[in-house]
Amino acid sequence: MEEYNRMRSQAILKVITQPTNQIALCLACPCKPGFTFVNTASLRAHKRSKGHLAYETRLERKDACMRSKANENEVERITRTLADANENIGHLLQEKRVLETRLAEALAELSVVRDALEATTDAMISKAADLIACQKELHVANKHLSVIGKVLKKKA
Repeated sequence: MEEYNRMRSQAILKVITQPTNQIALCLACPCKPGFTFVNTASLRAHKRSKGHLAYETRLERKDACMRSKANENEVERITRTLADANENIGHLLQEKRVLETRLAEALAELSVVRDALEATTDAMISKAADLIACQKELHVANKHLSVIGKVLKKKA
């Protein structure tokens, strides 16, 4: 933007190709459109004139106004972005609280299930021990019956 403004406030050097293939240099200033200065001395004198200085002042004011408006727009955009971010933070904090509550409930339920599983496991281990004892007793009784059966066969 500044580059463009600098070019506008400087003298424009126009190169014109004439039908005779000769190149003629024309000196012009953007504050006097359509006017060509005869030589560089007249252009330099024009640059120091009140009219040209007023033109540059107007350009600077206009550029300052444009920069100011751009800055205001940027501040407004950043303010909106900040408001959106704050709103998102509020939603995220609320969601975090909900998730923490659900986690606490799940952990409590897991604790109940773990306790029930431990009780069930203890009961199953106790029953398995009882079954193993019964199996040993049955095995011993089965051997006794086998011996008794052999004795009875011999007597018969």
